[in-house]
Amino acid sequence: MKTKEPEQKNNFDVAIVGGGMAGLVLACLLGQSGFSVCVADAEDPRHFAIPSGRTVALMGGSIDIIKATGIWPNIINDICPLDVLRIIDDSAGHVSPLRIDFKPEDIGRSSFGYNIPHHVLKPALIQRLKAMGNISYLPKTSVSHIAVSPARVTLTTDNGIFTARLVIGTDGKKSIVRQAAQIELDKKSYGQTAMTCLIRHTRPHHNTSAEHHRPGGPFTYVPLPGNISSIVWVEKDEDIPAYLSLKKQDLERAIQDRSLDALGRVTLMTDPQSWPLVTLTAQKLIAPRIALAGEAAHAFSPIGAQGLNLSLRDVAVLAEILTDSARLGEDIGDLLVLSRYQSRRQTDIQTRTWGVNNLNRMVSNDTEFLRGLRRTGLKTLARFPTLRQVMMKEGLSPLTGHIRLMQESAL
Repeated sequence: MKTKEPEQKNNFDVAIVGGGMAGLVLACLLGQSGFSVCVADAEDPRHFAIPSGRTVALMGGSIDIIKATGIWPNIINDICPLDVLRIIDDSAGHVSPLRIDFKPEDIGRSSFGYNIPHHVLKPALIQRLKAMGNISYLPKTSVSHIAVSPARVTLTTDNGIFTARLVIGTDGKKSIVRQAAQIELDKKSYGQTAMTCLIRHTRPHHNTSAEHHRPGGPFTYVPLPGNISSIVWVEKDEDIPAYLSLKKQDLERAIQDRSLDALGRVTLMTDPQSWPLVTLTAQKLIAPRIALAGEAAHAFSPIGAQGLNLSLRDVAVLAEILTDSARLGEDIGDLLVLSRYQSRRQTDIQTRTWGVNNLNRMVSNDTEFLRGLRRTGLKTLARFPTLRQVMMKEGLSPLTGHIRLMQESAL
C-alpha cells in the first residue's frame, strides 16, 4: 500500500527531537533566525512546572546564550547569582577540611553566572516557542521511526508524520536520533549515582555554591533565592539504597552533616530524585541530514557543573552555522555544512569530557596518595592568584573559538 504523503503543514526546515533545555534553546534561536521548526518533546511539560531539586548552574557565556532566546526578563526574579564558588576537601576525617574560595571580582566580573531551577527555565522556553508562529512545539510526542532520503528526513511519531530538511537529536543519553544515524557510542559507568533535592535552611548562603570533595563523590549545594539551595549529592552505587531509604529527619541530618553545618538547620522541600552517572561520547556528531547536540552527543559527571554549559555551546554553534548557511543559500542538511559544526565542537567536547572524568576520578577516591594530591592542589591554588584566575577564566569561557552569542553578538 502506498504511504500517504505528509500534509504541507507538517513540513519543516528543522525537526528537533528532544524537549530538554538544549533542544528548546536551539528551537528558540533557530525560530528567531526565520527557520520553520518542530520540536518533538516526549515529556509532559506539566511535570516540569513542579519544583524539584533539578537546577542548572550556568556560567559566563552560557547566560548570554539564554539571554539571546528572549526569556531573560521572565526568569530574572526566580534565579540566583553565583557570587562565590567554594571547593572544600573534607575527605580526610583526621584533619581539618581544606577550603578555597573563587570570587568573580578577581577576574573583573560581578558574578560567575546564575543557578536556574528546571521548573522556571523549561516553562519559560516553551512559552517563548509558543509565541513564535514558525515553531510547532509538540509535547508528549515520541518518535518511533526516522527515515533519511537524499533531500529530507521523515519522522514517524505518535502525533503524526513530519518531514524536515534536517533533524537534530537533543533527546538525551538513549537518543533515538543517534540510533537512527547508526552513530556508535563510547560509554562507561562511573559506578556512582547522583541524588538531588531542594532544601530550606536557617542560615543564609550568601549566593555561595560549595562543592565538597568526598570519597564517594562530590556533595554540592547551589544557592537559590531566599534561604533555599539545591543539593547534588553523588555516592557509590552500592551506598545509594541506604541513603534513599532514610527517614526524612535522618536525611536532613545527613545533608546538614555533609554541608559542615554551613547552612544551619536543614529542612527538605522536595523528595530526593536519583539517576546513575555515566560518561558518554558519540563517536560522531553528524550523519546525512542529522546532527547531535547536548546529552545525545555527550554526558558526564555533574562535578564542576559543566554539562548544560557544554550543551549550550553546541546549540549556539549549530544555530550560528545553520543561520549562515541559509543566508548563503546552502542546503542546511548537507554534510559539508554539518561538518563545520562537528569540526568546531570536537575539541571542546573532548577536552571538557577528559577534564571532568579525570577530576571525578581524582575526587572520588580515598587512597592516601590521591587525597594528598588533592590537598596539595588546593593549597597551590590558594597561594597563586594568577593560577586561580586562569582556572576561573577557562571555566567561564573555554578556548572554543569565537561563538557569536557568547560575545553578545547576534546570529
